[in-house]
Amino acid sequence: MRKHIETKMKSWVGHSLILLLGAAWGISNAAAEEAPRPRCKTPVRTTAEKLQSETVFNAASRQAGKTFPPPNYPVVIPVQFHVIYKVISGQTLGNLSDAAIKRQITALNYAYQGSGFKFSLAGIERVQNAEWFDQCLDNEALEAVYKNQLAVDPAHQLNAYTCDSSGGYLGFATFPDDYPESSPMHGVVLNYVSFPGGPAPYGEGDTAVHEIGHYLGLYHTFDDYQTSCVDNDLVGDTAIERTPNFGCPIQRDSCTGKLGKDPIANYMDYSTDACMTGFTIGQITRMQTQVLAFKPALVP
Repeated sequence: MRKHIETKMKSWVGHSLILLLGAAWGISNAAAEEAPRPRCKTPVRTTAEKLQSETVFNAASRQAGKTFPPPNYPVVIPVQFHVIYKVISGQTLGNLSDAAIKRQITALNYAYQGSGFKFSLAGIERVQNAEWFDQCLDNEALEAVYKNQLAVDPAHQLNAYTCDSSGGYLGFATFPDDYPESSPMHGVVLNYVSFPGGPAPYGEGDTAVHEIGHYLGLYHTFDDYQTSCVDNDLVGDTAIERTPNFGCPIQRDSCTGKLGKDPIANYMDYSTDACMTGFTIGQITRMQTQVLAFKPALVP
């Protein structure tokens, strides 16, 4: 696929380029190469919680007042970015450029082509706050604070917050049914180093793709508890996977008794950005139906 060609060119092959990339983002070479990261901090649901959510989902789907537009009329989701940064000893950290944010929008639209969703840049807000920058991915108590202060029209826009993570997390998201659709708690929170141009192996913008998948109703392809071969994502056309994948081992099969190899190229796994290439038809259907059920204000 075209993405494989592009991403291999973007990673360039060079140890020297990893050094340059790490330096450009203020990260050491060791940090740029270390893996695996605890990629996603989106709250894990128990089996009982999933069953309850699916019951509500099925009822809401039957009562949905809208239908999803045809493929040639994708739902355009405006994205409001809240760039949280800090200044320490005269050095600014995390203040993503307009160009980096526009490249992220491009990466989203590439990943979601054919899904019925497109993304547009609604605006960029810059907030200097050292505490939020250092802890917004790690300190759960802070989430309601910065979201209630910064969120813009969450029923009609996707609010994306960027910051750092002392725990190494790359991002987290809310599910569509977590809150009423107008709640400021909706949105995604992203580590600023995960934007296109960030350090390998997670610097091509696919963390945002993954977290927005959660925002639109998708679960991980692997068992969140990493103990058994279960249908964790409740999507019939993704292969069963016991544990998350790191890297890109094409023939990996963590559930040998189940049909199909692990879906390591799926955006809802933990693979490196260069390995991720798409969603399945079942995942696309689920995202569209979740939006109609829980976030209909996004649909014209």
